[in-house]
Amino acid sequence: MSPTQKKTSPSRGLKRFLPLAGAALLGLAALTLPKAFMGRTPWWVVGANAHDRLGEKVFTAGDVDGDGFAEVAVLSSGHARNAGRIQVFRGSKRGPSREPSFDQRGEAEADQYAHSFGSVGDVNGDGYGDLIVAAQNFNAPGALDAGKAYLYRGSPQGLMLPAVWTRMGTTAQELFGDCSGRAGDVDGDGLEDVVVGAYGFQESRGAAHLFLGSRETGLSKDPVWTALGEAPGDWFGYSVASAGDVNGDGRPDVVIGAKMARQGALGKVGKVYVYHGTGKGLSLRPSWSAVGEKVYDMFGWRALSAGDVDGDGFSDLIASSYGHDGPQGPDYGKVYLYRGSPQGLLSPPSWTYTGEGGGWMTGHSIGSGDFDSDGFSDVLVGAPGAGGNGKVLLFRGGSQGLSPIPDLLLTGEGGGFGSYVGFAGDVDKDGFPDLLVGAPSFSEVGGGSGKAYLFYGAKDLRSIRSPR
Repeated sequence: MSPTQKKTSPSRGLKRFLPLAGAALLGLAALTLPKAFMGRTPWWVVGANAHDRLGEKVFTAGDVDGDGFAEVAVLSSGHARNAGRIQVFRGSKRGPSREPSFDQRGEAEADQYAHSFGSVGDVNGDGYGDLIVAAQNFNAPGALDAGKAYLYRGSPQGLMLPAVWTRMGTTAQELFGDCSGRAGDVDGDGLEDVVVGAYGFQESRGAAHLFLGSRETGLSKDPVWTALGEAPGDWFGYSVASAGDVNGDGRPDVVIGAKMARQGALGKVGKVYVYHGTGKGLSLRPSWSAVGEKVYDMFGWRALSAGDVDGDGFSDLIASSYGHDGPQGPDYGKVYLYRGSPQGLLSPPSWTYTGEGGGWMTGHSIGSGDFDSDGFSDVLVGAPGAGGNGKVLLFRGGSQGLSPIPDLLLTGEGGGFGSYVGFAGDVDKDGFPDLLVGAPSFSEVGGGSGKAYLFYGAKDLRSIRSPR
């Protein structure tokens, strides 16, 4: 095997992993299964070199080639002395391809290319999904760590080079693009729009920008909307994402996290903001906000649409505080669900989940999707410190909201399993969305080479097999 090759599993049949060894949680659907249980084996890929940290982020690339199968995107943040690398694997009936169809690296060492990436839908109206990728530590002329974002357009051949659109930060340590993703069609022109964060802007006050889709250039040259954090050190824009349509007005909304925002005497607890769509753009002021409970909770580390977990027609929101401390130690982590309504998001949260022990870091990553195709969105929660090997918990949606205890528990092989979880789309087109998990510290080729997994969605959650 050459030094640049990745080792991947076949999409079916390889008996590399043991069947699911579920935890003894009351009501848990992922019970311990007999060795003969014929669940479908996960797909996986490992980093090519020590310190590649493959799997630090994993997410769907959307359907970039128009064949009806979703593609999978995987980040190797440490590749080539932190230049960074993104690989996209094509979907098929057999699952993701063995070799990447798109493989791109950062322009220079320490760029941290692909530290943020995401499917942004069809921004130019050509019928193919597009992908945004950012290099948060890219050095612009006269501005160290200004950051740079790249847009790659889809085509029948997949993602095309060179990038059809790029944008650099303008100030040092701006970290433009550190988080970026799909905003939805906020101006109603039929083209998807993109939100880009720059949490280092103005001494880490932070900023978030909205760029409109364009048939000619992919995205608008300049942002049509910008929001700033309330104070230096807030890290506003550390997380940015679509919030779905939380008030049911037919216009997409956007959520932005400021994980170090202050709240009076409580100190740096973190804050999450939602901006409603107006039909022409986004509201100038936040329509809703919530704050963390304790100092250094880092509330807003992650915040995104949960989909419609209760089937009431309104999008719900999930946010996490992986630094939330518990009764016997630090970093239990906590996740919160806020329900949508005609008035927008409702407070207090309708559902919360706290990690079971210190160091679990519950909510280090979160995701959503209808993984059993029952019409209710489900929520994924990563806890990379749980039990030493890391865990991923899945909570099913239903008419009463999310289940109070996990319906599925995946236990990892170590390496920070659950550091990132993501919605994969329907990679094999079987009618059930699939889920992705990253373990960036996993060591197979060398220390910290990293590993990413795809678990196939199913009507019966017990058929989803754990790597342990």
